[in-house]
This record gives sequence, structure tokens and C-alpha cells, in this order.
Amino acid sequence: MAVTKTGAVYTWGSNQHGQLGYPLDLTVNKDNVQKVPRKIISNLKRIDVLGVAASSLHSVCFSDEDLYTWGLNRGQLGYSSGDEGPIQSTPKKVATLLAPVEMVTAIDNATICLLKTKVVQIFANGGHFRVRYTYIISSVSDFRPVSHSIVLQIIPPEYLSPPSFVLDKCTHQI
Repeated sequence: MAVTKTGAVYTWGSNQHGQLGYPLDLTVNKDNVQKVPRKIISNLKRIDVLGVAASSLHSVCFSDEDLYTWGLNRGQLGYSSGDEGPIQSTPKKVATLLAPVEMVTAIDNATICLLKTKVVQIFANGGHFRVRYTYIISSVSDFRPVSHSIVLQIIPPEYLSPPSFVLDKCTHQI
């Protein structure tokens, strides 16, 4: 997959699972392979695509506001399979996106998005999940066995440069 400076998306390769974003004429392409890059037109025609990702089963792209997926749906596309079966052969907008996407990656059974809000949203197993990144643990500052607690020093999110491992709560009682 490739995205141009003008936001057009080109795909090539195997279309065994509909992951190219358009159907191939099997009388011409008997092996179901697109040998040269071809532009996806369909519903991406007027969309300024910013980024793309692909697995061996599906493909993903995103614009300023939206996420689109297509290919073999094993629960990682962000919507249920339609009446046509598990293959979505053209890009379809994901309605359950929590916020605009900053980066995206795709593996066979999941689509993982880093949102502009610094939340990670994962589409897998027919649902979507989020991972919050709020604070990072920098050190154990005061260990006082008298109270049996560990107090963790935290760094505010505005000082973080992603990706960093973080916790929602930073106090742990023993």
C-alpha cells in the first residue's frame, strides 16, 4: 500500500481476502493478484488520506477525522460482517472510532490506532478496546514501611513523548 502527498491510496499484490480495496476481474487476473499499483477510487475518492497500514488479511487507512478498513473480517475491521459474508472488498468507515487517528498499524487479527488524544484503540474479536496513557512512573520516591505503602512519583502527560508505559493510578497499597 502507498499513500500519495495528495491523499490518494494505491494498492497492489494479492486480493485473496479483498484487502486491495477493489474487486479484480478474475478472467484477466486469474491468480487474483494486482501486479501494478492501482488507485482505490470507491468511497475514498474525496477523502484526503493521511496514513495506511496492512496485514495479510485486511487494510486500513485514515484521514483527519475518520478510519476506513476492508478485507477479511475476523472482528478486526471495527464493524460486523455484512450480508455479503466476511469479506469487505471496498473501504468502509469505522463508526466506533473514539477520536481522530494519529498512527495506525494492522496485524492479521487486530487494528491498533494511536489516537490524537494519546489513547490507544484496538479493534479485535468483534469489539473495540482502549488503553489509556495518562501518567508515567519515574521512580519510587518514598518507601515508608511504617504505613505499608509505596508512593510513586509521576510525570504529567504534557512532559511525555509517546510511546511510554503509564498507569491510570499511581498509588499502590501493600
